[in-house]
Amino acid sequence: MLFYKVTGIMEANEAPEEDRRVRRENQRKIEMKSEEFNRNSSSNSFYFISKIDNTVVTAGVIADDKNKVESNLADFFKCLDLSMKDVTVNEITFNGIENLLGSADRMDYIEDDDDIMECFGLDKINGRRRRGIVFGDNIIQDCTKEKIYNRRASIC
Repeated sequence: MLFYKVTGIMEANEAPEEDRRVRRENQRKIEMKSEEFNRNSSSNSFYFISKIDNTVVTAGVIADDKNKVESNLADFFKCLDLSMKDVTVNEITFNGIENLLGSADRMDYIEDDDDIMECFGLDKINGRRRRGIVFGDNIIQDCTKEKIYNRRASIC
């Protein structure tokens, strides 16, 4: 898998609204259109918006074929009705894509970053993201405070 960070500038007439309700609606539209784009495109890639700050757009891409990224990226922005200029695409690390996915999740541009990581088998790379860890709550019986302190003292 290859990971990319994409930055670009929206055309001036597409600057996001300052109204919180309108901004939330726009985030929801982007989420729905992104899901549709990814559902209809290759299952070996995932395109998403991570952040929109004024007119600067930050996006991320998980792909297995670097040759298709830029052409698919143009289709992705077209699907979102975003007219972009000065777009740059840079390959990034696993940690970088994790951060972009986390930001996209917090900003509601994607539904769940953990699901995306799991879908591409990336959840097993980073231990803190693992799901289904089995654990139990156990009550210590037949143990007094004095026994606990003595046990600790013998270890240290």
